[in-house]
Amino acid sequence: PLYETEQDRKRESNAIARFADRYTQFTIEAMPRHHRADYKAMQDDKVAAFIEVKTRTCSSDQYSTYTISKKKLDTLVEIADNEGAVPVLLVQWTDQSGWISINKYLANAKFKEGGRWDRRDPMDVEIMAEAPINLFKFLSQEA
Repeated sequence: PLYETEQDRKRESNAIARFADRYTQFTIEAMPRHHRADYKAMQDDKVAAFIEVKTRTCSSDQYSTYTISKKKLDTLVEIADNEGAVPVLLVQWTDQSGWISINKYLANAKFKEGGRWDRRDPMDVEIMAEAPINLFKFLSQEA
């Protein structure tokens, strides 16, 4: 089952719009709904980056690390490598947006089993990658 809500999609759309406003050298295009990336950043008619957008309902300083599916990140690295592009993770917290190259994220991550047990969906428990939030570049800090 898909757990993404219309509100989730709206928050993701707002996050990518802020990213696009900051990085005007790129043209941001949404990927089809079931694609392995959420967006691609185009520059000079080439794919420069594939972007996975996540939103959180907590502030960026509530936790010292960010956790995401390792499989999701590995998939994004694979599709980006196939295009000669950069895989990017963009996260919108309640107080600010931050992004990181997925390659940098994985190089600094610790791996553990995790996920969501509350939905009783075995597909929600897998190997997770956890990395320090302070590795992210925050849009509010890049003037």
